[in-house]
Amino acid sequence: MEFGGQYEAPFIVADAFQVYAVDWNRERIQWFVNGRLVHEIPNVHWHYPLNMAFDSETFPDWFGLPDPAELPAVFSIEYVRSWRQTDQP
Repeated sequence: MEFGGQYEAPFIVADAFQVYAVDWNRERIQWFVNGRLVHEIPNVHWHYPLNMAFDSETFPDWFGLPDPAELPAVFSIEYVRSWRQTDQP
């Protein structure tokens, strides 16, 4: 079973707002980008409500520091939507 991973978009994500989605139920967790399914795994752990957190930070040990020429950077979220499926507890 695969956990973690990396998604490389076939476009430059910073060129426009993108729509990211996660759909999870008791059987599976699916990730979408602009309506396209990009990853899916069986749901073996997440049977409880989760919180959403949005973050923009650097991880020097993983990716290095940003190029100073690209700073200051902007992290913008146009909207957030959340709902519960009516057939879920």
